[in-house]
This record gives sequence, C-alpha cells and structure tokens, in this order.
Amino acid sequence: MEQSMSILFDMVINPMQEKLDVDDLQTIGLIGVAFKIMAEKAHAYEKIIGEAPSEETPQDFSRN
Repeated sequence: MEQSMSILFDMVINPMQEKLDVDDLQTIGLIGVAFKIMAEKAHAYEKIIGEAPSEETPQDFSRN
C-alpha cells in the first residue's frame, strides 16, 4: 500500500501540485488516510484468519 501511494504521488500528485488548491490537497490527504485505514484493517483481518505473512512464513502469492 505504501509503495502504491508513493508511486501515485510521484507520477500523478507531485507533477500536478501547482494546479491543486487547498481543497484538492485536503481531499487527497483524506483519501490517503482512508487507504491507510483499509490496509490496516485488511492486515488485522488476515492476522485473525491466520493468513497474514510473518517472518517465519514468507508471503505466499499463490492464493491471489
């Protein structure tokens, strides 16, 4: 999630920064916070159901 947000910032938001007003920047900030909350909740859910990767078990992408 952090890598995706970083790429979006570098490719989309940063180049348009001069054209964005305060409301636009606040909206983008709120979207970022929402994405972060969703990622945290998804990770917590994965931990609950036992599918979260840990240091002992590397991430298995076969379930995607």
